[in-house]
Amino acid sequence: MTRINRVRAINGWQWVRRSIEMFARSPLTWIVLNLALLLIGSALALAPVIGPLLFALFTPVFAGGLMLGCRDVEAGARLQPAHLFAGFQRNAAALVSIGGVYVVGQIAIMGLLTNIGGAELQAFMASAIGDRPAAPSPPVIGDRVVAAILVAGALFVPLAMAVWFAPVVAVLDGQRASAAIKLSLEGCLRNLGAMLVYALAMGALLLGLLFAVRTVLAFLPRSLGFLREPAALVVTTFWVSLTLISAYVGYRDIFTSEIAAA
Repeated sequence: MTRINRVRAINGWQWVRRSIEMFARSPLTWIVLNLALLLIGSALALAPVIGPLLFALFTPVFAGGLMLGCRDVEAGARLQPAHLFAGFQRNAAALVSIGGVYVVGQIAIMGLLTNIGGAELQAFMASAIGDRPAAPSPPVIGDRVVAAILVAGALFVPLAMAVWFAPVVAVLDGQRASAAIKLSLEGCLRNLGAMLVYALAMGALLLGLLFAVRTVLAFLPRSLGFLREPAALVVTTFWVSLTLISAYVGYRDIFTSEIAAA
């Protein structure tokens, strides 16, 4: 039986603080494991369509394994490389199903986005990523683009909530995919204040890290320019590590489970 608790909004900041503390117990291992995860994703991306799809499907499985790692670290054990693949041995079918729901949801949202925005949205996106500035657009075009983005955002937020805690609920509580997704969505909705504070804190942290790294690198001589990409990669893996850890920390705060407590 899994019970959902209502926590204070300030708890969202505490999730970030406690995640940093957990990361500090095994910083190098967290960096290495998330670098390995990025390498797996990059390798699969070499296979068009099927590769990224497989990575998206199995991402909750990798996340589930790292959630088991968080539980062990919290209990005083060490994070191990094997934790990255531990999800394949713990309710893997549910974890893959969660990935499938997220992929299908994203495809549906993108299809709706394209349908609402039409050619105007495609032109807007092309100009946004192109080298030449976009030509002035009549108001009706801007309205369609804004409407498409607002609708997509309104749908993506609940989709993200539905899968945010789902992997940790599935792997620690042994819940089926449908139950884990439902619990995740309910847990986020009951704690919107904490989720908002958490999102703002993580966003501010990312911006602060990027600004700090950019400032430091700006003072380096050109001969050390090769350090830019490794520094950005370390910052990225650190932030991804905190994101994964914070999902576990938030789960422990919001959900009470007889299985997890056992």
